[in-house]
Amino acid sequence: MADVVVEPSGLAPFALVREVRRMVGPAVCAVEGHFGVPMPPVTVVVAARTGLATSSLLAAGWRRGSVKARVGYWRSSFVEAGVVQGITVVTRTDRVLVGLNWRALKRLSKDLLYSVLVHELTHAMQADRPGRREERRSLVDCELGLEKHPMGQVLALSAINALDEAEAYAVEHALCPGSDRIDEYEAGPFDVAAMAEQLDESVKAWTAAALSYQTA
Repeated sequence: MADVVVEPSGLAPFALVREVRRMVGPAVCAVEGHFGVPMPPVTVVVAARTGLATSSLLAAGWRRGSVKARVGYWRSSFVEAGVVQGITVVTRTDRVLVGLNWRALKRLSKDLLYSVLVHELTHAMQADRPGRREERRSLVDCELGLEKHPMGQVLALSAINALDEAEAYAVEHALCPGSDRIDEYEAGPFDVAAMAEQLDESVKAWTAAALSYQTA
């Protein structure tokens, strides 16, 4: 049985939290069955954007980086949490943090709520792949000013994230057919062409960065 803990904020609607608790087990089983490997330890936070931003900062290691960098990281997490239904981030431990924006989810049907869980739990599974935690933590440390990466490396890691997003949507559609999630919190249908363009630009930037190292 996967180690999954649901931690709602005090303001999260009781009915929504109850549904999340009821659905998370079946969603974990479905995603595990799809990938054929066990789910890593997961903490599911049900909160509004302020709570999600704070949880993201705590997961990043709130004592890391300068005060300015930490405030900037919290602010960017706050902005992101306001326009999505869920987020998934690695922590400094073996756990993965899945954040659910209850303000965005409270109007969804049960089927769509289940789809969000499957999508974010797919990201949790991806984060447990060899080397992915280190890559994601490295990007966080770059945002916190603890590491410096050439732009090519940042774009290449972003390209991997783009592929992860594409896979998460594919798994969601495979396990929850007919449950496209499009509302004011979503920019629109999943844009495969945009992801392909991002990957192409990222690979070009990474190639240019590698060549610059060779000729330096």
